[in-house]
Amino acid sequence: MGEIARISHYSYMYPHSQASSCGESPQALNDVSFTVSQGEFIVLTGFTGSGKTTLLRHLNPDFSLQGKHQGCVHVAKRTRSNESGESSNVRIGYVPQHPKDVMVAETLRDDLAIRLSSPQASKHRSATNVETLALMANDIIGFLGIASIVDIPVSQLSEGQSQLVALAAVLSTRPDMLLLDEPTAYLDSVTRRNTLDVLQRLNIDDGLTIVIAEHRLSGLLPMSDRIIALHHGRIIVDDQPRVALRTLYADPELRPLIPDVPRVFLEYYCRTSQLNHHMHSSEACVPLGVGEGRRELESITAYGDNASCTNKDPLTSRIMNTTDAQTATEDPHVSPILQVNGLSYTYPQASRSALEDITFTANAAQVVAVTGQSGSGKSTLFQLLSGVINPQYGTITWDMHNDNETEHQVSNKHQGDRSRPWSIFHNRHAHTRRMHPSQAGPYIGYVPQDCRILLNFEAGYNPEQSISHGIYDASNGEQQLKTVMSVIRETHQILILDEPTQGLDTNATKIVGQALVRKASQGCLVMISSHDPDFCITYATQAIVIMGGHIVAYDTPQSIIGSQHYSTTDIHRLFAHIDNRILTLPQSEAFIAGQVGQEVQMP
Repeated sequence: MGEIARISHYSYMYPHSQASSCGESPQALNDVSFTVSQGEFIVLTGFTGSGKTTLLRHLNPDFSLQGKHQGCVHVAKRTRSNESGESSNVRIGYVPQHPKDVMVAETLRDDLAIRLSSPQASKHRSATNVETLALMANDIIGFLGIASIVDIPVSQLSEGQSQLVALAAVLSTRPDMLLLDEPTAYLDSVTRRNTLDVLQRLNIDDGLTIVIAEHRLSGLLPMSDRIIALHHGRIIVDDQPRVALRTLYADPELRPLIPDVPRVFLEYYCRTSQLNHHMHSSEACVPLGVGEGRRELESITAYGDNASCTNKDPLTSRIMNTTDAQTATEDPHVSPILQVNGLSYTYPQASRSALEDITFTANAAQVVAVTGQSGSGKSTLFQLLSGVINPQYGTITWDMHNDNETEHQVSNKHQGDRSRPWSIFHNRHAHTRRMHPSQAGPYIGYVPQDCRILLNFEAGYNPEQSISHGIYDASNGEQQLKTVMSVIRETHQILILDEPTQGLDTNATKIVGQALVRKASQGCLVMISSHDPDFCITYATQAIVIMGGHIVAYDTPQSIIGSQHYSTTDIHRLFAHIDNRILTLPQSEAFIAGQVGQEVQMP
């Protein structure tokens, strides 16, 4: 296979970068070397801020990067030191962390019409008429299964839907190499698996070269040719998936990068002194996914498909009492701080309601997780609760008491057969024209999915100041962690956080989760939307499931996620035939420890 890209001893530092307080190098990339061959599927992984996004940007010759360079980046016959190198027919598609940034029109249909008829696209094919262009667009839309959203304005799409729309737009250029930066960060678990299946088909069936940057390796390992792990800007692993996992496990600091399924078996091998065999034997295989894991599980446990554990089983009791974090606890005698009744909302020119007859209550000292597939209405609900958009029907009532503020309601009557008044607690700060989105009220802290909105406010709308502070040099994960933690630290009674852990690695996710639990323990109501079932189980007290704009479940996360087979954790899918209550990595480790007669030692 021919090379598409080669990076040799390359180092890079963003403008205005400075060494950290602990003396760490300000270099985003440090002496990086690797190649990309035609037809490869390569995954870049690493902790938040490790250099994944920066490295991916360097593989796109059209991406102009200012800063200090050293070494060579050779992509499609062009180099960073000589951008006017040989002409190349290699086409490179790039989907950034914020997918809406690549759209050139209001809807996907219009975007595809522009891209497919552009002079640049015509270089690679003969002239085409309108009917042919429509057929080509239909081919892409049908392949991705997104016909239902081709005419919806991009501004009204969820971030998850935007990911798929952006992928369709980039695929319309027929790239030879596809670069994707956290493409599944906004996707629910089912849509994520479907999207990864599409990428695998593009790689295997079409020979498309794919380089993807991801924190979550679950589902990616079986389809990957190589795993490249970065740490502080350096490549520390570049190998086949099974070998890469063994290398990562050898360093305790890097173990959180390993997905739950292979990690539980690596922990088992370590407990049973088989780790050395699996680390060095070419025949020993570390399971990469649930299917392989189940087969390996059968060989190490006495339980079969028909076996079951009861609540009286000491092992089961130990499993169910094992957690890696303490969730917030609620007081059943506390009156609701939030009451939502009959809430409905329809976007302009939309064919159906985004939300329909939403009714629920929430108490103080709770962490409420709102889950559902991409486009189900979670973000719309959070915008309504935070006051970013106004309800059309129904009521939102906040029951908060403060000596310095007086609660009052505003009624807004709408005409029509279904018109009802809506009300929302607010004060003088809530209606200033340049209201900070995280301060929809003095009691409410709000973080939208795109945290760059808040970063703009922090920078005072001064782009030069933003750049000098390094805000936009940072990865999406770094921006996300900075924004979420800054809002959590403020003195709000209510937090409304839309996908607060998107783009975060395991360590950063734990920091956010523990901070939310502390906030709830202080009497605050915390509402989050999330596609991460592990996060919901570990840190939330209640979960709401929205489907098609309707609430279909409101219960504990353990009850909801434990009753599902697809929208659940990988550990649950692995152990469901043994004990349906094993949902998380700590619980699975407790089970494995019981099989080998050892006590669980939590990391």
